[in-house]
Amino acid sequence: MSRLRLVAPALAAIALAASGCGKSASTTTSAQTASSAQSNSSTTTTTTTTLAGATKPLTRAELIAKADLICKRVNARHAATSFDTKGDYARLLPPLAAYQLAAAAAMRKLTPPPSMAAGWQQIVNDAQTFAEDVAKLGQYAVANKLRAGRAVSLAGAKADEQMLAIALREGFQDCAHATG
Repeated sequence: MSRLRLVAPALAAIALAASGCGKSASTTTSAQTASSAQSNSSTTTTTTTTLAGATKPLTRAELIAKADLICKRVNARHAATSFDTKGDYARLLPPLAAYQLAAAAAMRKLTPPPSMAAGWQQIVNDAQTFAEDVAKLGQYAVANKLRAGRAVSLAGAKADEQMLAIALREGFQDCAHATG
C-alpha cells in the first residue's frame, strides 16, 4: 500500500534530522483506515504469518477494488499530513501509525483468490511491519531520540519498496503508487 511509500519521505527526514543534516524538513506523509469506523480502532494485530478470518475468497477484481479503497484513504491521509518541525514528528507519527495499523488489519480481513494468496500475504505483512516501524519512530520522536530511529527508517523504506513492487505486479493501483 502506498502508505509505506508515503511515510518514506518522513522516515528520510527523520534520518536527516537525526544525523544533523539539513534544516527542519517539511515532508508530507499520511495513513488512513478503510472506513471512518475503523479509523477509530486502536487495536493492533502483530500476526504476520496467516490471514485472519478465512471466508469465501474474493475475486481478483473485488480484492483489488477493496484494497485500493483502503490504500486510497491511507494515501489521502498521508497527503494531508505535514512535518515541519521536530515536534511534528512526535505529535503526528503516533496517529499515523495507528491509521496504518488499522488499515493493515482491514486488509488482513480480505480473503484473496488462491492465485493472489502469496502476494497478498506479503503485501499485508509488509503493511503491518511498516506500520509497526512508524509506531517505533513515533516513540523515538516522543523520546527525542530521532537518531536511534535511523535504522528503523531504512528498514521501513525497504519494506515500502518491496510491498509496492508486489502490489504493482498483482495489478493494484492505489496500493502500488505513492501520492507524492
